Amino acid sequence: MARIWLSAAPTTQNQKTGPGDIPASVFVQAPDGRVYSAFDIVQVATSAKRPVEEAAEVYFDLSDRLQIGRLRDRITALPRDDRWSTMARGALRDDLYAAHAALAKDVLMVTGSGGTPEQRLLAWARRNESAVIRAGQTLTEIWESDVFTVAMLSVAVRAIRTLVSASRLPD
Repeated sequence: MARIWLSAAPTTQNQKTGPGDIPASVFVQAPDGRVYSAFDIVQVATSAKRPVEEAAEVYFDLSDRLQIGRLRDRITALPRDDRWSTMARGALRDDLYAAHAALAKDVLMVTGSGGTPEQRLLAWARRNESAVIRAGQTLTEIWESDVFTVAMLSVAVRAIRTLVSASRLPD
């Protein structure tokens, strides 16, 4: 477990925990290899006006269910043969992080507080069923491939980004 010391809200002197004098509200643990998400989680928590721990639970549940880590790994494995390939790879990775954070925020905002991350995601998915089905079909087809190109991974990131835009449509 990696430890992340970040804050979404000011703390008081008597809220100490962890090694040394680290305040409880800024001490967040993330699964190994997921430290890259720390700033996104704090930003999501702040904008959704939710505790960092709650935002992290939803964020990581989404990551597991949508295989964000797998997608990130495929993106970072893309060749960097020239400047443009490197820039395209970086832009795709940044787009994935932004879509993941936006989706986590949306799940938090739409489902209110309370419930497990699984229950919240299920409620969100029911509300956005057609978009979830389409994205699932696209991602399943992509994962069945043996070769991953910039084009395929761009479509995968777009499928995740579409989940965010679909949930903003009026009921």
